[in-house]
Amino acid sequence: MEGRVHEESLSWWTSYGSLTPTLQALAYKLLSQPTSSSCCERNWSSFSAIQSLKRNKLTSSRTEDLIYVHTNLRMLARKKEEYKVEMYFLWMMTMLMTRRLKVCFSMMKKSK
Repeated sequence: MEGRVHEESLSWWTSYGSLTPTLQALAYKLLSQPTSSSCCERNWSSFSAIQSLKRNKLTSSRTEDLIYVHTNLRMLARKKEEYKVEMYFLWMMTMLMTRRLKVCFSMMKKSK
């Protein structure tokens, strides 16, 4: 057990993780991933596009729903060939669709 202080994590799992093969496989997958903050920054960018100083009265659940829709629209757009050709145009369309969804959500809220 003293090896876990002086040894790299991945080599420790190689040496001592054979008793728990499922956990060892999971540790290999997790420890082999490079660390990066780009996913967090992308998420913060989406949040700042949806909830700004002018639009700060959205509830947290509504904001999360809009982020979910926004992210899925972006993923769907990336599968299309047009996205590769006109990436900026599709990004703007996604933003427009997100804003339209926000308007629809606010209209639904007012009607309740």
